[in-house]
Amino acid sequence: MIPQLSDFEVFTEGTYIHTDIVVIDNYDWEENYEKKWRKYAKLITVIDDLANRSHDCDVLIDMTFGRQASDYKDFVASDATLLVGHEYIILRPQFSEYRQKAFQKRQNTSEIENILISFGMTNPDQVTERALQSVMDFKRWPLNISVVMGKDAQTIDDVKALTHVKSMHDISLNLNVSNMAEYIYRADMAIGASGTASWERCCLGLPSLQYIIADNQRLVAQNLEEAGAIINLGKLENTFSEKLTSDFAQIIQNPEKLKEMAVKAYSICDSLGAERIIQEISRRQ
Repeated sequence: MIPQLSDFEVFTEGTYIHTDIVVIDNYDWEENYEKKWRKYAKLITVIDDLANRSHDCDVLIDMTFGRQASDYKDFVASDATLLVGHEYIILRPQFSEYRQKAFQKRQNTSEIENILISFGMTNPDQVTERALQSVMDFKRWPLNISVVMGKDAQTIDDVKALTHVKSMHDISLNLNVSNMAEYIYRADMAIGASGTASWERCCLGLPSLQYIIADNQRLVAQNLEEAGAIINLGKLENTFSEKLTSDFAQIIQNPEKLKEMAVKAYSICDSLGAERIIQEISRRQ
């Protein structure tokens, strides 16, 4: 049995199994909850990306591009192992399978035709249909537009309706996909959020226009923009559609710029983060 947050007040010896490693990834848990695992696990590993609260852990992982170990100096013990930065990005194995051929594909692309729109499994503030409408407003040549989202996403019926609007573009709606690496590989450019999907797109060198839809995405977007890997469109605003329509039309007609972005994005995530983490954790055991 795995303890839940509410279980910590009713711990009794022998109720829970002992284990070598526990991995904690929860914004609601911090030092006071994490330390209660000490009698159940030999090694506590915490995954964070906020660097704003104390942790009781032996290993801390923060995959944020541009994050520095010094950001956690006041939040963990001096002997904690800090695995921070893009070298420790964790991705599913499917992304390493597409990585090499994705880079070759990007460099051989002369005309941008395949657009991926994906803001994760949910759809806050109707961002998916707003982005789709902006891309549909592009009239210079026909596009293949793949929309990826969760089957239970907000206002999904509005998205479905928009995909059936008569258009010069070929639009497909794809729900709960398990092969995201393939969709990213096929795309020439993406529109999405500056969350964990940023690393998936970088691994396969996919240039993207990204919005900040949560406060913890701000640093990611800023650092990726400075690296030249993305176009940071900032936070969602009422002028969303107008700005995206203009920026999209400008960048899609500049394939050489997109190739430069692809190279820079590709250099940020090499898909080996999980292996590095395993090696470092093994040294602590």
